[in-house]
Amino acid sequence: MFDFTFSEVQHSLQTKRKKAPMLEIHKLQEIAIANGFRKTRTSVDGTVLWLTKNNDHLDSGGTRICIDAVTRSATTFQSTNGTILESKTFRNGQEMQSWLELA
Repeated sequence: MFDFTFSEVQHSLQTKRKKAPMLEIHKLQEIAIANGFRKTRTSVDGTVLWLTKNNDHLDSGGTRICIDAVTRSATTFQSTNGTILESKTFRNGQEMQSWLELA
């Protein structure tokens, strides 16, 4: 009656679950770049990407984003004169895009 087995369906669902978080991580990165951020640093294991806008260092002011593939999130850090004024963590691209439009 069916052309597939239960294990094939289960494998397909597991594959989709693994790909979905990575797609969201790539979406967060694309949104950051589209909003003027540039890549500045990647962790040795490739799970963390830092992007910056305005200045390279938080101690001189500016905004940075840390995209973490392990926690599946992006955290923004804003500072002025070396003081972190605000940090916010996002789990999806829509939330981050909305926040960047207001910031």
